[in-house]
Amino acid sequence: HNSNFTNNKASDKGNYGGSAITFNSVVNVDFNNCIFDSNAAKANGALMFDNFRNVKYTDCKFINNNATNGGAMYYTGSDENRKTNVTYIRCLFDNNRAVSNNGGAIYTLGNNVTIIESNFTNNHAYSWGGAIVMGDKIGNNPIIKTYGLNVYDSKFVNNTAWDAGGIDCYFTRNAHIYNSTFESNKADRTGGALYMTGLYGVVDNCNFTANEAINGSAIMYIPDAVVEIGQTRANITNCNFKDNVATGTSTLWLQSSHSRVISCNFTNNVAKDAGGIYVTIDGVTISKTNFIRNNATHNGGAIYSSASESSFANINFFNNSASNYGSAVYLFGEDCNLTNSTFSDNRGEYQIVWNIDSGNIIGCYYLNPP
Repeated sequence: HNSNFTNNKASDKGNYGGSAITFNSVVNVDFNNCIFDSNAAKANGALMFDNFRNVKYTDCKFINNNATNGGAMYYTGSDENRKTNVTYIRCLFDNNRAVSNNGGAIYTLGNNVTIIESNFTNNHAYSWGGAIVMGDKIGNNPIIKTYGLNVYDSKFVNNTAWDAGGIDCYFTRNAHIYNSTFESNKADRTGGALYMTGLYGVVDNCNFTANEAINGSAIMYIPDAVVEIGQTRANITNCNFKDNVATGTSTLWLQSSHSRVISCNFTNNVAKDAGGIYVTIDGVTISKTNFIRNNATHNGGAIYSSASESSFANINFFNNSASNYGSAVYLFGEDCNLTNSTFSDNRGEYQIVWNIDSGNIIGCYYLNPP
């Protein structure tokens, strides 16, 4: 409690690290109002936990720490038979670095992680997860899964990485993110704010603003390779996507079957293909969503989809544009339905590009066509 850990170093390049503290075989640990500043480890984290049960941080600050993995902290030691829990409440992570690997602020393997009212700013990972990595990015072992991530009322601002500028959920069984902000995060390749690989994901009432990547400038969601693709699901609801930029494809990349995007807003996003959403796998539902002033420099100003057996309903498409085809929608999957939607002032070669041999367009309204 009320302690400072500053300028400590751990030079061992082995499996541990913990420039400030290393814990092994502990049950419960609580940190309150502690500061970890400018600690450096050759291996893993200013804090290193192995074989533990519960860790809780309240009103703590992690600033300017660096390590190979998990600039501020590194957790491991869980297995399929024993759940371990890590909780952060009102914590700050600023300017931490994973200098040659993953997890700019946090790297965790095989644990339940809960984050409440916390801020992640200016963190960087050389490889994956500018702020957080959930899962085994080192051994690439899909059998070792992180149990779950729960984020509430938190902010992720200006974090950077090669992939997953903000959070990387890798083989995570469940990821739930509520009432949170992702702003100005950047990935050199995919997932500017979030990269999600797992069985079930919920993103609700979140704001994604001015994030950048080649593909999936805000979110990249793909299936868990260990389970059947049909079991995966993403539920993205009540979210706002604004001013995100993808130099390749899409603000939101959905490669997860049976996923839903409901009651969201996509505004002023830019990509080569799919200014708003790119869908590559069957059985997706997009409904009650607004697409306003999104732009694709190629095809699909708002939506680009190759998915079959998908539903697009009660959508507003206003002032979207594409340099080639489908200023609003570019759909070429089979057995899709586009219903009860409104198209107005979309600019490009055809507002809708559609597979005319399969599916239905029913009850749509066309105002001020180009």
